[in-house]
Amino acid sequence: MKYSFKIYGKELLILISIILFLSFTVNYFSPNKINLFAKKNDFVTKTDFPVNKNILILNLADTKKIFEKKTSVFVDARKKEQYMKGHIKGSINMPVYDFYDYIEKFMTNYNETTPVITYCSSKKCTDSNILAQYLFDMDYKNIKIFIGGFDKWKEKGYKIETSIQ
Repeated sequence: MKYSFKIYGKELLILISIILFLSFTVNYFSPNKINLFAKKNDFVTKTDFPVNKNILILNLADTKKIFEKKTSVFVDARKKEQYMKGHIKGSINMPVYDFYDYIEKFMTNYNETTPVITYCSSKKCTDSNILAQYLFDMDYKNIKIFIGGFDKWKEKGYKIETSIQ
């Protein structure tokens, strides 16, 4: 029994249509949906990347106000090499992937009530989110995340410094 290409083509087209319809439907209702039509600057916002409901996400303006008050410790989640090339003035480095190498010293210098602001390179970087969650799990409850990161801070001409060794 021979089947023609037209029969297989119609069946294949129907099957692909059903698969696409189901995929878009599942994505639409999923809590972790993929934003298929995101604009360039919509990658991470307050609602797109919740780490923990008790950890606040800060924009640049709010972060600058806190920085000027000098009431919080700023923690850079980037690698040591990146930190040394430039970081927010007065911040300390705690590379997220070397967390356990740094946490003991951090806990010695800062108690659990210390206001902490984590940041990394940019809006697209999630290291600051991960670091904030790690610190939260270590009982630091006054944590905020500066979502714009070092790139946005530097772009605005705010105070930065380097650590040359």
